[in-house]
Formats: sequence, structure tokens, C-alpha cells
Amino acid sequence: MSELNTVPPSDCNNDDEISLLDLFAIIWKRKLFIIIFTVICAVGVVLYAYISIKLPPEKSYLPNKYTSTAIMMINSGSSSSGGLASALSASGLGSLAGLMGVSASGGSSNGQLAVYLLTSNSFLDAMAEELDVAELFDLELGEFPKTTLRGFFKENLKANLTSGTGILELTYTHTDKEFATDVVNCAARLLEQRFKSLGLDQNLLKKEHLEKTMQSAMSELYNIERQMQELESDSFASPGSSIPRITMELAKLKRELSMQEAIYSQMRQEYELLKISMSSDTPIFQILEYAEIPERKSEPSRAVICMIGTVAGFFIAVFLCFIFNIIDNIKNDKEAMAKLGFKKKDT
Repeated sequence: MSELNTVPPSDCNNDDEISLLDLFAIIWKRKLFIIIFTVICAVGVVLYAYISIKLPPEKSYLPNKYTSTAIMMINSGSSSSGGLASALSASGLGSLAGLMGVSASGGSSNGQLAVYLLTSNSFLDAMAEELDVAELFDLELGEFPKTTLRGFFKENLKANLTSGTGILELTYTHTDKEFATDVVNCAARLLEQRFKSLGLDQNLLKKEHLEKTMQSAMSELYNIERQMQELESDSFASPGSSIPRITMELAKLKRELSMQEAIYSQMRQEYELLKISMSSDTPIFQILEYAEIPERKSEPSRAVICMIGTVAGFFIAVFLCFIFNIIDNIKNDKEAMAKLGFKKKDT
């Protein structure tokens, strides 16, 4: 009974050891082929990468590409002014709030809205018009010009939002480093304008409105003072009968001047208080860093391509060695040759 259960331990892995030795023997037998094939692949990949550098970017099959980056900070949409949902509803984009899953009490981040706007058709159309890419690159717009221009930006314009900090990183990759920088800065400016037009930052809108109103009030003050000076100069040159009329008009202008000065003083006080309030508040949208012209390419990594090409060449050579060995075994097997329809010649 014990003899039947006794199995030599060395016999368990015997077949596996022989298989590994056979595989190594096949590789070793054609080691020269593997070396030569791998060297040829390495030289070919290096030449491929070298020629791609020498060709002009517009003709190169592997041109250098440059990535330009701008950084923005976008605060949460939850605020006393009603939040993101109320701002979208007031701007006529209530359906967008529903699609984004934003409610009046949700307090969703405005960063999601920024990412959405960057891919919207109206935003891409505005970029294409401002940068005039159709004429700059002599694009063939064909039957669908708007779709062609939108696709020109969609492919390489990327937005990365860090939800925890509200930092939005906007990047664009192109063979022309200066154009890549212009695209990113243009997108940042247009995005800032869209946020202002949506009315998400009420304090900023109120500040702009006060500035315009104060400028208009100041112009009105200057106009009244000019009219008073003209009347005073006319009073010296006019006959005595006109003096009462001029005096009445001067009194009227003085009352208007006093009223305008009071209005301007009140607006000025409100403006200063608003500035103090805004100094303690963080704006909804803020450009932290505009894009700069990149000095180094972002892609492709030709060194990595050469390494991958060389390693791939080595494994292809090993694979071919096994294929050649299988073919040799078939040629030496009469039954296999007969099944394939070939008759092995007797030596």
C-alpha cells in the first residue's frame, strides 16, 4: 500500500523543467537572429524619431506639441444671493440647473458650470471668432463650418477641476506654442465674462453698476457747473431786464447742483462700504495665473518611443524564433506534412 502511494518528488516537475530547457534552447539556437532583429528595430525606431524632428511641424508625422496652462479659482455657488440655481434661473438657464442636478438648497460648485461652459457651442464659437482660426490656419470648413471649428478646439482643450479647492486648470495642446497660449488666455477671459453675465457675483455687479452711475452723476455735475458759469457770464453782458430771469435760472441750477452732489455723496459712501465688504469676500471667479508661452515640449517622448520599439522588437524576434521552430518540426514530421498535402522527401 505504501509502495503505491510513493511517488518520486523529482518526477512531478520533470516535464516542466524539460519544457523550460527546450524553450531556452530554441531561443539560444537563434540568438544571432534575435540580436540582429532587435538591433534593426532599435535603429529603425531611432531613425523614425530623428526624421520626425528634422521635418517641419506641419509636415512631420510626429511633431513636437506644446501645452499651455492657465489656473483659475472658482468658489462654491452657495451664497446669500440665492446660489447657483437661482443665478441660472435668473439668467434664463433654469433647464441647465436641472440637468446639472443643482437645486436652490444644493450649494453645488460653480466649477462644474465652468467645465460645462468650456464645452458649450456658444463658447467655442466665440473663441473661433475671436482667434479667427479659419483664416489663421487656412482651414477647409466644408459643408459644416461651425462643427469643424468647434472640433478644432474640443480635441485639445482640457479642463481639470479640483473639487476640494475649487482650482480649475485649463490647458491646450498644439504644435504652435504661441497659438496654444493665445487659446488658453482667450478661454480664460471669455469664461470670466460669462460668469459676470450670469450674475453669480452680485457684489461685483453692484460695484460695476455703482461705478457707471457715479460716472454719470459726475458728468451731470460738470454739466450743471458749466451752465451756471455761462449764465453768470451772460448776466454781465445782458440788459437789466434779463437779470431776474438769469437769477431764477441760477437758483434752479444751484438746487439741481445741491441735489446731484447729495446723490453723488450717497453713492460714493455706498461704493466705499461695498469695497470694504468685497475686500473680505472671495470673488466667485478669479484668474490666478494667465498662460505663458511654454519653453519645453509636452509630447511626444521620443526616448520612451525608442525604448518601447526596441523591447517590442526583441519580443517579436523571440516570437518568430518559436514560429520558425514549429515550421522546422512540421517539415521533419511525415504525418504532419501529409496532412498538409506535402510529401516529405526521403533522404
